[in-house]
Amino acid sequence: SGPNFFGASDGFYEGGTERGSFSSVVNFEIYDSVIVLCSNGIQIIDRDTYMSIGSAAIPSWDVRLRSNIIYSAANTNGFRVVNAMDYANPALFSTFPIEGETKQLELQDNILMTCSRAGGVRFWDVSVPESPELIGMYNSGNSAEDVILVDTIAYVADYYKLTVLDVSDALALAGPPTPRELAVTASGDSLAFSWRTARNAVSYKLWSSNDPGLPHELYRLEITTSDTSATLPLPADPMRLCCHR
Repeated sequence: SGPNFFGASDGFYEGGTERGSFSSVVNFEIYDSVIVLCSNGIQIIDRDTYMSIGSAAIPSWDVRLRSNIIYSAANTNGFRVVNAMDYANPALFSTFPIEGETKQLELQDNILMTCSRAGGVRFWDVSVPESPELIGMYNSGNSAEDVILVDTIAYVADYYKLTVLDVSDALALAGPPTPRELAVTASGDSLAFSWRTARNAVSYKLWSSNDPGLPHELYRLEITTSDTSATLPLPADPMRLCCHR
């Protein structure tokens, strides 16, 4: 969500301007093309026009959208997976019961976190978005109210304290890291690669061609460990280089 947006009992606002009349807006998330509201169910709003695209009568306290799947905090019903392949007709896919009251979610790459008050915090692998798999949990001993994940550190807030957890072991179960902020530098007779790691392993491909219409794959850099650098030989012949995932 953005700093100028807020939900209220009578609608959804940007700054002081009402962008939609919705009752009991309890939470929302803003994405590139849509806004997903928790308002007497799930509402999907066009990001540019603020017009309703679709809705589902699924009670929700918090939402996260990924790969046309909406994860919905369902209070005493745990959390729900909603199929939003068709924004006009989102439909319930499955429900995951959790002890306590699940009212807050956090999503970072392949990791979904559910915050369920007396039920603690649970970590779910969502590398297959429609089929979450429980990979870890933490019981704060009180009432877990919210959780934020920054790289491999989880910050858990309850009524009495803030707990800082190293959750790298649980995150490792969701797969190896993904390179981010990749930089490629030519130095002497080699190419130096560097990147910052995160979740979800992929590979980078380095393409070369003097004719942009006829590229060929020169290298494929597979990221399967926590390494943050690599060196590959520089081709002898001058050529155009293009790197993408």
